[in-house]
Amino acid sequence: MRRETSRLIRYAFVAAALGAAAIWFRTPLERMASAAVAPLARSGRWISGSIEEDEIGKLEARVASLSTDRAELELLRDENLRLRDRLAFQERTRFNAVQATIVLRDASRPTRRFVLDRGADDGVAPGAAVVAGNGQYVGKVVGVTAATATVAEATAPGEKTATTLLNLTRTIGLSEGDGSSLLTMRFIPHDQAIAVNDLVVTSGLEDHVPAGLVVGVVNAVTDDPTSPFQDAVVEPIVDLRRETSLAILVD
Repeated sequence: MRRETSRLIRYAFVAAALGAAAIWFRTPLERMASAAVAPLARSGRWISGSIEEDEIGKLEARVASLSTDRAELELLRDENLRLRDRLAFQERTRFNAVQATIVLRDASRPTRRFVLDRGADDGVAPGAAVVAGNGQYVGKVVGVTAATATVAEATAPGEKTATTLLNLTRTIGLSEGDGSSLLTMRFIPHDQAIAVNDLVVTSGLEDHVPAGLVVGVVNAVTDDPTSPFQDAVVEPIVDLRRETSLAILVD
């Protein structure tokens, strides 16, 4: 019995020794395997990250391209609408319309002048009316070269335009610019009724400027009892900041 117990103890000791040896030899192998696999795992994560960044870059480039395409389509649509308006206007006037593009603007704005890419070679002469859209009055040509025309906006300082107020009596007056964004229609008798939002158009009393071009709308009335006339403050119908091409009316 004692010998049997001793044998079992020896077997247990040997088994424990073998188990310890197995653990001793397996641990370095596991460490070696882990060390070998770790760079691959990191490389896999780097490759995955690179692929994701590459895909994101492609998507961003695609979005930018689509945005550019959309902007171009919007601009083409706007230009198409303007051209259709001008064609409709030209069909109902005796004047020929020379299409022109704004090539230079006055950065300081107080002079309210700009340059178009059409000139004497295209039949443009000083005094010619310049319009936007479906016949909205912008101003007059004040200087020409063979290939360009300088235009003074209706709101330019000292610029005068013969106009008609579309009230009940079709009052005639003279609209003058002062360099601001507004005009003042002067020489309106006190007995003439003026209302805010009345339309103001060209009267046709100037050479090269036909009647009926829309200049703007009345946004205020100044009535001084001590003056023989009342004035109407007129807001132009055209916002030139939004325009890139216009039409010059030639005989």
